[in-house]
Amino acid sequence: MWPSRADHVSALTRPVPDALAERVARIKAKAADLQTSVEAGEAWIASPAIAFGWRRPADLLTTEEGAEAVETRLMRIDYGAYT
Repeated sequence: MWPSRADHVSALTRPVPDALAERVARIKAKAADLQTSVEAGEAWIASPAIAFGWRRPADLLTTEEGAEAVETRLMRIDYGAYT
């Protein structure tokens, strides 16, 4: 079963530790830049992705390791490396 819209919104707005806050803000800004709008960037972050084993990037942003994985994926997308 797919997560509800409320799950998507809560994953995007849940508090993160201060150490992650700046990194998460950078990731959200990069996603918005690559997707051409804030809304499209947030939709990418809230959508399941095959690159993360069908997990949502938003779910990974609660840990340093997850945030690093999302940041790395965005960097690869930016450079055109989709594998």
